[in-house]
Amino acid sequence: AFPRHLQACWPESTIEVIERDPGVAKAAEEAFGLERHTTITTIDGEPRSHVNRLAAGERAGPPGRRYDFVYNDALGDGAVPPPLATREFHEKILHLLGEEGVYMTHLRDTCRGGRLVGAVVNTARDVFPHVYAITDRTGPASGNAAFVVVAAKRPLDPRAILEERQAHPAFSVLDDSQIR
Repeated sequence: AFPRHLQACWPESTIEVIERDPGVAKAAEEAFGLERHTTITTIDGEPRSHVNRLAAGERAGPPGRRYDFVYNDALGDGAVPPPLATREFHEKILHLLGEEGVYMTHLRDTCRGGRLVGAVVNTARDVFPHVYAITDRTGPASGNAAFVVVAAKRPLDPRAILEERQAHPAFSVLDDSQIR
């Protein structure tokens, strides 16, 4: 769904989706009637291996091409796959981003404990100069929430971006005291 949203917002963009399970893309096309011929390219394979190849320069296209946006939605059972949460992986993503580029990781965690989101934020902060955490809950009352960790080379104002897009008023940007 998110790649289709990006395509709708930025129709001139080129979108690459790395899908670990080739059956997922096919099932989505069939179940949701998704078009097969779009600017979205689905690459079958393990995300870390693909990122390693990209970082090593083994990609088609112009040398030195950088990405404007990388989105990690490789989640399952409330955990980011360990290879995608390492400092090494974050360093490779940083290398692949353009100066205005943004890296986002979507994850689920408990609002009360928040250890997973804290670990992802702290790892990202070891590599990126600007890191923000956004949640879909406005307070710690709920037990389980979606989080998006946003990492960038330049400062961003997530609150202003959310307000500008009038996106999901129930979202809130966490401050450091809320991240463990």
